[in-house]
Amino acid sequence: MGSMFSYKSSRAARKFTLRLSFALALGASMTGCAVGPKYHRPTVNLQPFHNAPSIEARTSSLPAPPLDQWWTGFR
Repeated sequence: MGSMFSYKSSRAARKFTLRLSFALALGASMTGCAVGPKYHRPTVNLQPFHNAPSIEARTSSLPAPPLDQWWTGFR
C-alpha cells in the first residue's frame, strides 16, 4: 500500500511541477511584450568628430621607454 501512495504523490508532484513551469514560462513571455512598445531612443548630443585629426597627425605625449627596460611597464 505504501508504494501506491508514493506513486500517486510523485505523479502529483510532476504534474504540479509541469503546471508551475508552464505558468512561469507564460508569465515571462507576457512581460516581454509589456516592456517593448514604450521604449524611446535617448537623445545623445555628440560633438562632430569627422574633422578630428588623423592618427598619423597625432603626437604621443610620452616618449617610448628604452628597449632594455620595456618590461618595467608591466609591473
